[in-house]
Amino acid sequence: MRLAQFLTLAALCAVLGLLALGSRVSYAPNPSGAALIRLSWRAHGEAALHCRTPSAEELARLPVHMRRREICERRLPSFRLAVQIDGRDTLDERIAPAGAHGDRPAVVLRELQVSPGAHELRVAFTAIEGGAPPRHLERTLQLAPGDVALVMEDPGSRTLVLRTSSP
Repeated sequence: MRLAQFLTLAALCAVLGLLALGSRVSYAPNPSGAALIRLSWRAHGEAALHCRTPSAEELARLPVHMRRREICERRLPSFRLAVQIDGRDTLDERIAPAGAHGDRPAVVLRELQVSPGAHELRVAFTAIEGGAPPRHLERTLQLAPGDVALVMEDPGSRTLVLRTSSP
């Protein structure tokens, strides 16, 4: 029994030692010296409620306490995210709502690495199924090595805004 306790204590000390060493390692998020354009926001759209009347077969398969006259599904819209940097299409993708049933807001979290210098940035974020106004951002950026340009949604106005930070 004493050997098992000793081995447990030794393993615990080893894990704690590795944790202490790991906490001393510095993190350089962008060691290459490039600049980053970070897209980060949660997209809220109006939910669409789709209801239908279940068939007699569907109702028969359900226990009595689960039978309803209408079956309704709440769906949030999908979005299209298009990004152009210096006139070139950099990103064009569909952003689906999160959650197992597609009932959570869509999340945009992308990082685009660019060379330092001046860049023309265009971001278009539009709902595919409707339910949300389109969001657009067009800016000229001047980025130094290690700078991060953050594109995010202003919660009050639901517009895209840009913030830059230097290391």
